[in-house]
Amino acid sequence: MSSIRAQSGPTAEGALTEAREPRPTDAYGRSKLAAEQGLAASGLDWVALRLGLVYRPGVEGNMARLIKLARSPYPLPLAGLKTEHSLLGLEQPG
Repeated sequence: MSSIRAQSGPTAEGALTEAREPRPTDAYGRSKLAAEQGLAASGLDWVALRLGLVYRPGVEGNMARLIKLARSPYPLPLAGLKTEHSLLGLEQPG
């Protein structure tokens, strides 16, 4: 498991694809990219999964605030937003 931060900073123009050159913007992203490059140089058969946001029941932080806002009775001014995001959700077992 790696991180989308190995590819980009918190925002990027257009979709992030394998064809785009990685441009991490902070120490965390640079360290993730360096780890991927180290594995690539090792000769091992490997795959890096650069996950975006993964959330689960009880998530905290910005995702929790976004969920609370989405559940509010207030209309959200989202029509002008042009960005796309990928999310991965985990359900509670059972």
